[in-house]
Amino acid sequence: MLQAAYVFPHPPIIIPKVGKGRESGIQDTINAFHECAEQIAQFKPDTIVLITPHNVNYADYFHISPGKTSTGDLGRFDAANVDMSVDYDTELVAEITANCTKSGIPAGTLGERDSSLDHGTTVPLYFVNKHYANYNLVRISLSGLPNAEHYKFGEIIRQSVERLNRKIVLIASGDLSHILPESAGVELDSEITGALANGDFERLLRISPSLVESGAECGLRSCIIMSGALNGIPVTAKLLSYEGTFGVGYAVTAFNGGEIHE
Repeated sequence: MLQAAYVFPHPPIIIPKVGKGRESGIQDTINAFHECAEQIAQFKPDTIVLITPHNVNYADYFHISPGKTSTGDLGRFDAANVDMSVDYDTELVAEITANCTKSGIPAGTLGERDSSLDHGTTVPLYFVNKHYANYNLVRISLSGLPNAEHYKFGEIIRQSVERLNRKIVLIASGDLSHILPESAGVELDSEITGALANGDFERLLRISPSLVESGAECGLRSCIIMSGALNGIPVTAKLLSYEGTFGVGYAVTAFNGGEIHE
């Protein structure tokens, strides 16, 4: 069952060995990360399903990382000693892939270009691992398909989780606008954070495509996949932090309650 879901940003600068003190400029984000990671430790999930914008993206296909294990570090940000390894939940990967095939959603493990963990994965898991590490991972990429397909893909993830009776936490990794404080970026982030804070997932789908483009978003489709996975679950939404210190919007949001806690 899906126990909880979170929206996490992924700024490498938040990691002390990368930020070298600059991370103090987004202390609210750091505090929110730790609060959520503590919650995840209480849930003790078998598997974390993480949706990242920074693994391989295809125009017409959702890529799911194949194999049994993977490793990654922050070497491209001059912090190669910030590293980690994960074990993949191969059974859940196979279940999601099979159910997507049945439903006509193009998704699977084909087309891997780089098996290493991207920073959209390693930054959120850096904080999770401070509090809980006894989990397997499913790493999922975005696509160029319409938002409605991302939402349906999320529904299939949820159905797959329920069929296997796993305890699952879902993480939607994604920053918001990359052009703050420009007006389009401010407006876009207001729309996204407003939707997240109220658990108004339909509002995410209604955001104007022109605003999405002009606002230079990163993680909206991650949030839309998450929204599909939460469809039908009565959730309590809590926007724990929002900061735009470095010209990029960082929001941390937790979704839990009702069925998720059972």
